[in-house]
Amino acid sequence: GESDGRFSASLSHSGLAQPLIEPEIAFRLRSRPPVTRDPEELLRHIEWMAHGFEVVQCHFPGWKFAAADAVADGGLHGSYIVGPRRRIPRRDPNVKALAAALGSFTITLLKNGEPAAGGGGANVLDSPLNALAFLIETIEGLPGHPPLAAGEIITTGTLTKALPVAAGETWSTRIEGLPLSDLELRFE
Repeated sequence: GESDGRFSASLSHSGLAQPLIEPEIAFRLRSRPPVTRDPEELLRHIEWMAHGFEVVQCHFPGWKFAAADAVADGGLHGSYIVGPRRRIPRRDPNVKALAAALGSFTITLLKNGEPAAGGGGANVLDSPLNALAFLIETIEGLPGHPPLAAGEIITTGTLTKALPVAAGETWSTRIEGLPLSDLELRFE
């Protein structure tokens, strides 16, 4: 829920193997995006964006594995928490500014209120929109693979280094330069 402008959630730590937390930007597609690197064109195909936490996990000791192992381990995904969504109008008059902000915003990841890592949109191929463009291009090059479609939610990759989490900890973010709510996640 919302408290003091920050979205709060809790997640059970039990059952997660060597969990790490990754703050990310997620997009929900309004329509099938074209193969393009034009950030403004990509934004026209995005219904909303949100800030989220991915909790990744690994069943291989010390996070030592090959690519095929990661696939066998479910892509290392443990859980995903999506914060409040910011709707992007189809004809958003601020599309140029929003595209620029996605590449330049900064984020601080805090553990129990203390800064633990910093980063931002530039850490994701210079912008989460570039990560989306790369995914679209990659899928387009796969024979017989369906393209991305309306309604799909795309997570774009971690904005900071991934850090280990433990039960009893509270992790939160401070975002500057992007109109999204900060998040708080307590591990039970």
